[in-house]
Amino acid sequence: MTTDKITYKVKRSKRKSLGIRIECDGSITVLAPLLASAEYIDEAIAKNKDWILKKQSEKLSAIGERRLQPIYLDEIKALKARALTILPDRLNYYAELLGVSYSKLSVKPMLSRWGSCSAQQSISINCLLMLAPDEVIDYILVHELSHVKHMNHSRAFYAFIDAHFPHRKQCEKWLKSEGVILISRVRLAKDKKDRIN
Repeated sequence: MTTDKITYKVKRSKRKSLGIRIECDGSITVLAPLLASAEYIDEAIAKNKDWILKKQSEKLSAIGERRLQPIYLDEIKALKARALTILPDRLNYYAELLGVSYSKLSVKPMLSRWGSCSAQQSISINCLLMLAPDEVIDYILVHELSHVKHMNHSRAFYAFIDAHFPHRKQCEKWLKSEGVILISRVRLAKDKKDRIN
């Protein structure tokens, strides 16, 4: 959809409020309640146009003029295999350190996030994380395990992380700059019709 020269896609769910997310490649996703009208969404886009364009520019600037090499299926498979040999021990180490438990670990390619933790305490990790520095990998593991205690991104959530992992901000900075490049390489492969799942 396009309004006020801003192109975006809409993802509807049972959420109560409308949110706007700028993806790693600069594309725009509107997170909308099930019954939100097209007019309401257009008004929200128009109202937040300056913020959207600023954040989109920041994402695109991070990618810059680099010549990105796509990450194709064979490399994805290799990253998944490597992750499954390395991450379980690291996840168990941090679970014990944080005093939490999880039900299972899955590894897969993701195009908009580095990990997730379900209400059933199932941890999913983006296999692209294996291309990140070790400290960043550990941060994502700690981040997702911390959701077992706090299923949100509240101050208490980040305070819990900081109490056990003091390098959070440095890792977040890396993910916002270099992490964008990794995600863009996978999206580029997807655009070239190469399956990544």
